[in-house]
Formats: sequence, C-alpha cells, structure tokens
Amino acid sequence: MAQIRQKANISLDVWFEVIDHFLYDRSTLLASALTCSAWLPRARVHLYSSVALYKPETYRLFSRTIAGSPSLGALVKELELDVNTIQFKLWNDPTEADVLFPIEAARNLTGLHSLSLSNDSHHYIHPSVLDFIPRFAIATSLTKLLISDFGGRSPKTIIRILEHFPHIREFSLDGYFSKDDSYDPTETLPSDFCKNLRKLIVSCLQLRPW
Repeated sequence: MAQIRQKANISLDVWFEVIDHFLYDRSTLLASALTCSAWLPRARVHLYSSVALYKPETYRLFSRTIAGSPSLGALVKELELDVNTIQFKLWNDPTEADVLFPIEAARNLTGLHSLSLSNDSHHYIHPSVLDFIPRFAIATSLTKLLISDFGGRSPKTIIRILEHFPHIREFSLDGYFSKDDSYDPTETLPSDFCKNLRKLIVSCLQLRPW
C-alpha cells in the first residue's frame, strides 16, 4: 500500500514528461488520455498537434470533432490531406466537400501552421479539389503550404490555389504539368499575391499533351 501511495503522489509535471516521451506513439497517448482525466489535456496536445487524413471516414470524424470543439481545433499545428481521397469523393458530387470538411471545422483551426497536400494517385487534379482547398485559407495562422505529386493541366492551377493564401511564408511544390501554350509567365499577378512569402521550393516536370 505504501508503494501505491508513493506513485499517487508523483507530481503532474513528472507524468507530463513521461507523456511527452511518447510524442509519436499514438496508442500510448490514447491510453494515457483514457487512464487519467489529469493526463487528458497533455495527451491531447500531442494527439492533435499533427494530423494526417487519408480515408473519407477519418475526414468526417475529425472534422465533426473540430467543428464542435474550438479548443481542440486550436491544438492542430500540422495537417496532411490525401488529395486522392478528396478527389474520389468530390468527382461526382461537389457538395460532399461540406461533409468531408465543413467550413465550420476549418474556421476552428486557429493554431494551424502547416498544410500538406499529397496526391499518390499521380492523376491530374480535378477542378472540384481546387474549389475545396481554399476553405483552409480561413486559417490565417497558416504559414506553410506543401504540395507533393501534384498534377495539373497548367501552372495556372497552382496560381489559382495560391491566390487564396496571401499570408503563407513558405511554399513547396513537387508537381508535373502539361504544356500550356496559353500560359503567359509574364502575366501580372495581384499586388497581394503571396506578399509574405519568404521561402519557395519548386520541383516541376512539364509534360507535353498526349
């Protein structure tokens, strides 16, 4: 019994250091959150700080949670989205956007710093996805936008996205585009186009039409 009382008297700061040690072990963090109500806030910080969404059901579950809890939304610092999942859901029904990730949820991402978009299918991006991405521009705390394996018919595709994110400071693009003879690289952009941009990383391959 003496040993049990000694464990109960360990300060929360010590337990927090233990929880911090399992920063990347989600199963342990979940167990910690369910074990003790005093541990829950600390475990949540790590559980929500970096979130990756790959399946439609995880999109819906996460967005509903964030929409109903601004305090949890504020904990999200990094968000990674699978473009192929978005594209699959929106291809035939663009209204699914408000089911996958409603504006109310995006509005609660008040602490978001990094948004990462990946397209493992290597297909060209459907226009419905281009209409979906700007809803995250409401998170004005966002400073980093990362786009990988991004296929478009024209570089205008990227310009169309960036027009909604004048506040980002870092932009990274790994993509491929068809040859667009109508695209004029000297075309004048809006005065506030990426006005805060400080770091730019671009790796693109231009492909001719089939």
